[in-house]
Amino acid sequence: MKFELEVNLDKSYRTLGLLIKYNRLINKYSLRELGSLANISHTMISNIERGKVTASEATLKHLFKVLNLKYYDEDNEIINDFVPKYNKGYNYLCNYEYDKAKPIFEGLISNQKVLANSVVSVDYNIIKYFYLALINEIYGSELANFELLLSLAEFLTERQLQMAFFVHGILLYNQGLYKNSLVELMKALKVGDKDLDVFINVFIVKCYFKMFIFMEAIQLAKLTITTYENELIYPRAMEMRLTIAESYIIVKEYINAKSIIDKVAMFAESYNAPYLQEECYFLYSKIYLANGENELARKEINKCSADGFASVLYLKTHIAVLEDNVELVKETYLKFLEQDRTKNSVKDQICFKILLKEYGFIKMSDVKYVKLVEELAEIGKNNCDILMIDKAFNVLIAYYKKKRMYKNALEAAESSGRFRNYGCGHQKK
Repeated sequence: MKFELEVNLDKSYRTLGLLIKYNRLINKYSLRELGSLANISHTMISNIERGKVTASEATLKHLFKVLNLKYYDEDNEIINDFVPKYNKGYNYLCNYEYDKAKPIFEGLISNQKVLANSVVSVDYNIIKYFYLALINEIYGSELANFELLLSLAEFLTERQLQMAFFVHGILLYNQGLYKNSLVELMKALKVGDKDLDVFINVFIVKCYFKMFIFMEAIQLAKLTITTYENELIYPRAMEMRLTIAESYIIVKEYINAKSIIDKVAMFAESYNAPYLQEECYFLYSKIYLANGENELARKEINKCSADGFASVLYLKTHIAVLEDNVELVKETYLKFLEQDRTKNSVKDQICFKILLKEYGFIKMSDVKYVKLVEELAEIGKNNCDILMIDKAFNVLIAYYKKKRMYKNALEAAESSGRFRNYGCGHQKK
């Protein structure tokens, strides 16, 4: 899967106009406010931003200065340095070679002041967010700036628009917003470069499995694996197999899941594919935990270097809770609370609180506890996250049985069954 970026200097005025608009929005200036500060007609600024007029170099420099941006006019030098790195980094990402992509993107980001204020600014920002989304590092100010970039969609080329939709889809998937993620991923399929479609399908498959759309997921997964293997991109084919393995874990077919993971783990070790290895450790841990083999689950999850992610920290906390390791519970929960990427995740916050309440590590009134669980169920329904719905209803069922509220427990069990059997929006009336 190869892609060669082309930067058209003849249309650089459009990129620079878009750069002015992007930074105007970051600074929260209206057109009139920027016009007043720059002593330029707000209509002129609007036309520059929209690429309707070609501003003089003096005007552009003046607007850049007002926005506290440095104007870089060494276009060919910047382009000649950036384009090969873009192409190399992009292809590493598509091939699931994030370890090789990392130094390239670290180098690009370290040169952000130049790249983000030049004629390659749009392509730089999009490829940066593509990388950050894939390694789940878009949060805080980066999240706000990416959302601003999305607001400029009408000014992007088809290729840039496809990438923006794809990044948004990955971001929403990482946030557990599977229904919304699927919408963005489908948008990405409709524009841009068809060669990227197979990669977009990877995340569509992931969404389908999370939403319990199994038939479509399996069919598309097999097609995607075949495509990747024909292109000799084996790491992505293996990643897709791990997604299938995770679906087996969801339906509690642990033997089938482990058989797939074993094969992928052998490949990852032989071909030095660290990101695949990380996924294997995580999935092994989930299987061992489900089978009550807590020690084995702990050994696998402790191999994960991605210790800042909610999913890893939750498993570590869950195992520590089951082993009654109070200090480790406190340590991992505190680490979770300190993570910037998880501070705005209501779902993750609730999951941790429910876990700790269930095992007596925190105190909470029954009324508040039930309200939290019901909130988790609603989050699951809104995002078509069947696992969250299932988890919430199972907690409610256990709670109602404990309180001898058997009618409530039966109603919760019936609701859970409908979602598991028919999915979101397709449950039996």
